[in-house]
Amino acid sequence: MNLTPMKTLFITASLLIAVSLDAQNQGNIWYFGEGVGLDFNSGSPEVLTDGQVFGNPVLMGDFLYSEGSSVVSDNLGNLLFYSNGEKVWNRDHEVMPNGDGLLGMYSSTTAALIVPVPESDSLFLVFTTDGLERDLENGLRYSVVNMCLDSGRGDVILEQKNLPLLDAATEKLAAVRHANGKDVWLIAHEHGTDAFYVYAITPDGIDSTLIFNIGSVHEGAGFYSAIGQMKVSSDGSRLALVFSNVFPAVAEVFDFDRSTGVISNPVSLETNNGEYGLEFSPDGTKLYMQNFSGIFQFDVAAGTEAEINASKVNISPSSCTPGGIQLGPDGKIYIIRCSSN
Repeated sequence: MNLTPMKTLFITASLLIAVSLDAQNQGNIWYFGEGVGLDFNSGSPEVLTDGQVFGNPVLMGDFLYSEGSSVVSDNLGNLLFYSNGEKVWNRDHEVMPNGDGLLGMYSSTTAALIVPVPESDSLFLVFTTDGLERDLENGLRYSVVNMCLDSGRGDVILEQKNLPLLDAATEKLAAVRHANGKDVWLIAHEHGTDAFYVYAITPDGIDSTLIFNIGSVHEGAGFYSAIGQMKVSSDGSRLALVFSNVFPAVAEVFDFDRSTGVISNPVSLETNNGEYGLEFSPDGTKLYMQNFSGIFQFDVAAGTEAEINASKVNISPSSCTPGGIQLGPDGKIYIIRCSSN
Protein backbone atom coordinates (compact mmCIF):
# COMPACT_ATOMS: atom_id res chain seq x y z
CA MET A 1 0.00 0.00 0.00
CA ASN A 2 1.44 3.36 -0.99
CA LEU A 3 2.01 5.95 1.68
CA THR A 4 0.46 9.36 1.36
CA PRO A 5 2.79 12.37 1.63
CA MET A 6 1.29 13.28 5.03
CA LYS A 7 2.15 9.94 6.61
CA THR A 8 5.65 10.06 5.15
CA LEU A 9 6.22 13.49 6.65
CA PHE A 10 5.14 12.31 10.07
CA ILE A 11 7.57 9.40 9.96
CA THR A 12 10.57 11.41 8.85
CA ALA A 13 10.00 13.98 11.58
CA SER A 14 9.10 11.69 14.44
CA LEU A 15 10.90 10.97 17.68
CA LEU A 16 8.78 8.24 19.20
CA ILE A 17 10.28 6.38 22.10
CA ALA A 18 7.97 4.33 24.25
CA VAL A 19 10.37 3.84 27.13
CA SER A 20 9.30 1.40 29.78
CA LEU A 21 7.58 2.43 32.98
CA ASP A 22 9.05 4.82 35.47
CA ALA A 23 11.69 2.73 37.20
CA GLN A 24 15.18 3.69 38.18
CA ASN A 25 17.40 3.73 35.07
CA GLN A 26 15.15 1.40 33.02
CA GLY A 27 14.44 4.18 30.53
CA ASN A 28 18.00 5.52 30.29
CA ILE A 29 18.70 4.26 26.76
CA TRP A 30 16.64 5.19 23.71
CA TYR A 31 16.80 3.86 20.15
CA PHE A 32 14.71 5.45 17.43
CA GLY A 33 14.58 6.82 13.89
CA GLU A 34 17.27 5.54 11.55
CA GLY A 35 19.46 3.43 13.84
CA VAL A 36 20.32 6.22 16.27
CA GLY A 37 19.77 6.64 19.99
CA LEU A 38 20.50 8.50 23.21
CA ASP A 39 22.18 7.28 26.39
CA PHE A 40 21.19 9.18 29.56
CA ASN A 41 23.29 7.16 32.02
CA SER A 42 25.84 9.96 32.51
CA GLY A 43 23.12 12.49 33.30
CA SER A 44 23.34 14.27 29.95
CA PRO A 45 22.28 12.48 26.75
CA GLU A 46 25.04 11.00 24.63
CA VAL A 47 24.42 10.05 21.00
CA LEU A 48 24.35 6.37 20.04
CA THR A 49 24.73 5.10 16.49
CA ASP A 50 24.61 1.32 16.96
CA GLY A 51 20.82 0.84 16.97
CA GLN A 52 19.05 -1.49 14.57
CA VAL A 53 15.64 0.20 14.32
CA PHE A 54 15.02 1.15 10.70
CA GLY A 55 12.05 1.49 8.41
CA ASN A 56 11.11 -0.84 5.57
CA PRO A 57 12.69 0.15 2.21
CA VAL A 58 9.95 -1.73 0.33
CA LEU A 59 7.31 0.57 1.82
CA MET A 60 9.38 3.66 2.47
CA GLY A 61 11.89 3.91 -0.36
CA ASP A 62 14.68 6.21 0.83
CA PHE A 63 12.89 6.94 4.13
CA LEU A 64 14.32 4.36 6.51
CA TYR A 65 13.03 5.85 9.74
CA SER A 66 11.23 3.73 12.31
CA GLU A 67 8.29 5.68 13.69
CA GLY A 68 7.74 3.80 16.93
CA SER A 69 10.15 1.90 19.19
CA SER A 70 10.51 0.76 22.78
CA VAL A 71 13.63 0.13 24.84
CA VAL A 72 14.26 -1.32 28.29
CA SER A 73 17.41 -1.38 30.42
CA ASP A 74 18.15 -2.98 33.78
CA ASN A 75 18.15 -1.08 37.07
CA LEU A 76 21.76 -0.03 36.46
CA GLY A 77 20.95 1.44 33.05
CA ASN A 78 22.48 -1.41 31.03
CA LEU A 79 20.61 -2.17 27.81
CA LEU A 80 18.48 -5.31 27.90
CA PHE A 81 16.58 -5.24 24.60
CA TYR A 82 14.50 -3.11 22.26
CA SER A 83 11.85 -3.47 19.56
CA ASN A 84 10.26 -1.64 16.64
CA GLY A 85 7.11 -3.76 16.79
CA GLU A 86 8.36 -6.18 14.14
CA LYS A 87 11.66 -7.42 15.62
CA VAL A 88 13.23 -7.68 19.06
CA TRP A 89 16.96 -7.00 19.40
CA ASN A 90 19.04 -8.08 22.40
CA ARG A 91 21.77 -6.12 24.17
CA ASP A 92 24.24 -7.17 21.45
CA HIS A 93 21.96 -5.67 18.77
CA GLU A 94 21.16 -9.12 17.41
CA VAL A 95 17.63 -10.35 16.75
CA MET A 96 16.56 -12.56 19.66
CA PRO A 97 15.60 -16.18 19.04
CA ASN A 98 11.97 -16.03 17.83
CA GLY A 99 12.40 -12.24 17.81
CA ASP A 100 11.42 -11.77 14.17
CA GLY A 101 7.88 -11.71 12.81
CA LEU A 102 6.11 -9.73 15.50
CA LEU A 103 2.82 -8.44 14.11
CA GLY A 104 3.25 -4.79 14.99
CA MET A 105 4.43 -2.29 12.41
CA TYR A 106 7.47 -0.04 12.59
CA SER A 107 5.32 2.74 11.10
CA SER A 108 2.80 2.68 13.96
CA THR A 109 2.83 5.62 16.38
CA THR A 110 3.46 3.24 19.27
CA ALA A 111 4.80 0.26 17.35
CA ALA A 112 5.99 -1.38 20.56
CA LEU A 113 5.68 -0.85 24.30
CA ILE A 114 7.75 -2.96 26.71
CA VAL A 115 6.28 -3.61 30.17
CA PRO A 116 8.14 -5.58 32.88
CA VAL A 117 5.99 -8.28 34.48
CA PRO A 118 5.46 -7.18 38.11
CA GLU A 119 7.64 -8.96 40.69
CA SER A 120 9.73 -10.62 37.98
CA ASP A 121 13.34 -9.83 37.12
CA SER A 122 13.28 -11.81 33.89
CA LEU A 123 9.86 -11.62 32.21
CA PHE A 124 8.71 -8.76 29.98
CA LEU A 125 5.63 -8.19 27.84
CA VAL A 126 6.17 -6.59 24.42
CA PHE A 127 2.91 -5.00 23.27
CA THR A 128 2.62 -4.15 19.58
CA THR A 129 0.17 -2.22 17.41
CA ASP A 130 -0.33 -2.50 13.68
CA GLY A 131 -0.16 0.49 11.35
CA LEU A 132 -2.67 2.20 9.11
CA GLU A 133 -0.69 0.99 6.07
CA ARG A 134 -2.17 -2.46 6.80
CA ASP A 135 -5.55 -1.07 7.86
CA LEU A 136 -4.68 -1.96 11.49
CA GLU A 137 -5.43 -5.60 10.61
CA ASN A 138 -3.23 -7.19 13.30
CA GLY A 139 -4.57 -4.99 16.09
CA LEU A 140 -3.04 -4.96 19.57
CA ARG A 141 -0.98 -8.03 20.46
CA TYR A 142 1.68 -9.03 22.95
CA SER A 143 4.65 -11.36 23.17
CA VAL A 144 6.57 -12.58 26.22
CA VAL A 145 10.35 -12.18 26.54
CA ASN A 146 12.27 -14.33 29.04
CA MET A 147 15.66 -12.80 29.87
CA CYS A 148 16.88 -16.01 31.53
CA LEU A 149 17.13 -17.65 28.11
CA ASP A 150 19.95 -17.47 25.53
CA SER A 151 22.62 -16.99 28.19
CA GLY A 152 20.89 -13.93 29.61
CA ARG A 153 20.40 -12.21 26.26
CA GLY A 154 16.72 -13.08 26.13
CA ASP A 155 14.34 -15.07 23.97
CA VAL A 156 10.81 -14.44 22.72
CA ILE A 157 8.80 -17.44 23.96
CA LEU A 158 7.39 -19.01 20.80
CA GLU A 159 4.19 -20.27 22.46
CA GLN A 160 3.55 -16.79 23.86
CA LYS A 161 4.16 -14.72 20.75
CA ASN A 162 1.70 -12.40 18.97
CA LEU A 163 -1.14 -13.17 21.38
CA PRO A 164 -4.21 -11.06 20.44
CA LEU A 165 -5.74 -8.49 22.79
CA LEU A 166 -7.78 -6.00 20.73
CA ASP A 167 -8.65 -6.47 17.06
CA ALA A 168 -9.45 -2.89 16.05
CA ALA A 169 -6.80 -1.04 18.04
CA THR A 170 -5.49 2.38 17.05
CA GLU A 171 -1.74 3.09 16.97
CA LYS A 172 -1.88 4.45 20.55
CA LEU A 173 -0.60 2.76 23.72
CA ALA A 174 0.36 4.00 27.17
CA ALA A 175 1.30 2.35 30.45
CA VAL A 176 1.42 3.59 34.02
CA ARG A 177 2.21 2.09 37.40
CA HIS A 178 -0.76 1.06 39.55
CA ALA A 179 -1.25 2.99 42.79
CA ASN A 180 -0.19 -0.15 44.68
CA GLY A 181 3.34 0.44 43.36
CA LYS A 182 3.52 -3.05 41.89
CA ASP A 183 1.02 -3.69 39.13
CA VAL A 184 0.67 -1.85 35.81
CA TRP A 185 -2.19 -0.38 33.80
CA LEU A 186 -1.94 -0.67 30.00
CA ILE A 187 -4.20 1.72 28.09
CA ALA A 188 -5.30 1.27 24.47
CA HIS A 189 -8.05 2.76 22.30
CA GLU A 190 -10.35 1.08 19.81
CA HIS A 191 -10.56 2.52 16.31
CA GLY A 192 -13.99 3.60 15.10
CA THR A 193 -15.43 3.92 18.61
CA ASP A 194 -15.02 6.00 21.78
CA ALA A 195 -13.79 2.99 23.78
CA PHE A 196 -10.68 2.94 25.95
CA TYR A 197 -9.43 -0.51 26.95
CA VAL A 198 -7.56 -0.55 30.26
CA TYR A 199 -5.70 -3.78 31.06
CA ALA A 200 -4.50 -4.66 34.56
CA ILE A 201 -1.09 -6.35 34.47
CA THR A 202 -0.19 -8.30 37.61
CA PRO A 203 2.48 -10.92 38.47
CA ASP A 204 0.10 -13.45 36.87
CA GLY A 205 0.00 -11.57 33.57
CA ILE A 206 -2.95 -9.70 32.08
CA ASP A 207 -5.48 -10.06 34.86
CA SER A 208 -8.55 -8.06 33.79
CA THR A 209 -9.86 -5.59 31.22
CA LEU A 210 -11.88 -2.43 31.84
CA ILE A 211 -13.72 -0.63 29.02
CA PHE A 212 -14.66 3.06 29.17
CA ASN A 213 -16.77 4.75 26.50
CA ILE A 214 -15.74 8.35 26.91
CA GLY A 215 -14.47 11.23 24.79
CA SER A 216 -14.51 11.40 20.99
CA VAL A 217 -15.08 8.58 18.54
CA HIS A 218 -11.75 7.82 16.85
CA GLU A 219 -12.82 7.93 13.23
CA GLY A 220 -12.50 10.07 10.12
CA ALA A 221 -10.03 10.13 7.21
CA GLY A 222 -10.16 6.34 7.03
CA PHE A 223 -7.52 4.67 9.16
CA TYR A 224 -5.51 7.89 9.37
CA SER A 225 -7.52 8.85 12.45
CA ALA A 226 -5.67 6.03 14.23
CA ILE A 227 -2.35 7.91 14.41
CA GLY A 228 -1.08 10.31 17.08
CA GLN A 229 0.39 9.94 20.55
CA MET A 230 -1.25 9.09 23.88
CA LYS A 231 0.52 9.85 27.18
CA VAL A 232 -0.04 9.53 30.93
CA SER A 233 1.41 12.14 33.28
CA SER A 234 4.31 11.08 35.50
CA ASP A 235 2.10 11.03 38.59
CA GLY A 236 -0.51 8.96 36.76
CA SER A 237 -3.34 11.43 37.36
CA ARG A 238 -3.93 12.59 33.78
CA LEU A 239 -4.22 10.98 30.35
CA ALA A 240 -3.98 12.88 27.06
CA LEU A 241 -4.22 11.89 23.42
CA VAL A 242 -4.40 13.34 19.94
CA PHE A 243 -5.56 11.78 16.72
CA SER A 244 -4.30 13.30 13.54
CA ASN A 245 -5.04 13.58 9.84
CA VAL A 246 -8.55 14.74 10.60
CA PHE A 247 -8.94 18.49 10.24
CA PRO A 248 -8.80 19.93 12.71
CA ALA A 249 -7.05 17.23 14.74
CA VAL A 250 -8.77 16.02 17.91
CA ALA A 251 -6.94 16.35 21.24
CA GLU A 252 -8.33 15.52 24.66
CA VAL A 253 -7.17 15.27 28.25
CA PHE A 254 -8.81 13.11 30.93
CA ASP A 255 -8.48 12.33 34.60
CA PHE A 256 -7.01 8.89 35.36
CA ASP A 257 -7.32 6.99 38.64
CA ARG A 258 -4.26 4.81 39.26
CA SER A 259 -6.12 2.86 41.96
CA THR A 260 -9.10 1.80 39.86
CA GLY A 261 -8.04 2.40 36.23
CA VAL A 262 -11.06 4.67 35.73
CA ILE A 263 -10.87 7.33 32.98
CA SER A 264 -13.13 10.35 33.53
CA ASN A 265 -13.72 14.09 32.98
CA PRO A 266 -12.90 14.57 29.27
CA VAL A 267 -11.67 18.00 28.20
CA SER A 268 -11.44 18.93 24.52
CA LEU A 269 -8.34 20.94 23.63
CA GLU A 270 -8.23 23.58 20.94
CA THR A 271 -6.31 22.34 17.89
CA ASN A 272 -5.24 23.89 14.62
CA ASN A 273 -3.65 21.72 11.97
CA GLY A 274 -1.71 18.48 12.08
CA GLU A 275 -1.23 17.91 15.82
CA TYR A 276 0.55 14.57 16.31
CA GLY A 277 2.86 14.44 19.33
CA LEU A 278 2.16 15.45 22.90
CA GLU A 279 3.76 15.19 26.33
CA PHE A 280 3.16 16.25 29.92
CA SER A 281 5.56 18.36 31.95
CA PRO A 282 7.37 16.47 34.74
CA ASP A 283 4.86 17.73 37.33
CA GLY A 284 1.88 16.88 35.11
CA THR A 285 0.37 20.38 35.15
CA LYS A 286 1.34 21.38 31.61
CA LEU A 287 0.69 19.63 28.31
CA TYR A 288 2.73 20.26 25.16
CA MET A 289 1.53 19.63 21.60
CA GLN A 290 3.22 20.29 18.28
CA ASN A 291 1.58 21.23 15.00
CA PHE A 292 2.63 22.97 11.78
CA SER A 293 2.71 26.34 13.57
CA GLY A 294 4.89 25.44 16.54
CA ILE A 295 4.85 23.92 20.01
CA PHE A 296 1.88 24.82 22.19
CA GLN A 297 1.61 24.71 25.98
CA PHE A 298 -1.65 24.15 27.87
CA ASP A 299 -2.06 24.55 31.62
CA VAL A 300 -4.17 21.44 32.24
CA ALA A 301 -4.45 22.35 35.93
CA ALA A 302 -6.07 25.71 35.11
CA GLY A 303 -9.61 24.56 35.95
CA THR A 304 -12.49 24.39 33.48
CA GLU A 305 -12.25 23.41 29.82
CA ALA A 306 -12.53 27.07 28.86
CA GLU A 307 -9.77 28.05 31.30
CA ILE A 308 -7.48 25.29 30.06
CA ASN A 309 -7.94 26.36 26.44
CA ALA A 310 -7.48 30.02 27.38
CA SER A 311 -4.04 29.09 28.76
CA LYS A 312 -2.83 27.90 25.33
CA VAL A 313 0.36 29.65 24.22
CA ASN A 314 2.76 29.02 21.34
CA ILE A 315 6.12 28.72 23.09
CA SER A 316 8.15 27.91 19.96
CA PRO A 317 6.68 29.21 16.68
CA SER A 318 7.89 27.27 13.64
CA SER A 319 6.74 25.72 10.39
CA CYS A 320 8.12 22.26 11.17
CA THR A 321 6.28 19.08 10.35
CA PRO A 322 4.88 17.85 13.67
CA GLY A 323 6.50 14.79 15.20
CA GLY A 324 6.67 12.94 18.49
CA ILE A 325 7.45 14.47 21.88
CA GLN A 326 9.08 12.58 24.75
CA LEU A 327 9.89 13.36 28.38
CA GLY A 328 13.41 12.19 29.17
CA PRO A 329 14.78 10.63 32.37
CA ASP A 330 16.58 13.94 32.99
CA GLY A 331 13.25 15.78 33.30
CA LYS A 332 13.64 17.53 29.94
CA ILE A 333 11.28 17.19 26.99
CA TYR A 334 12.77 16.09 23.65
CA ILE A 335 11.29 17.02 20.28
CA ILE A 336 12.54 16.28 16.78
CA ARG A 337 13.73 19.39 14.96
CA CYS A 338 12.79 19.19 11.29
CA SER A 339 15.30 19.72 8.48
CA SER A 340 18.20 18.87 10.79
CA ASN A 341 19.99 15.94 12.39
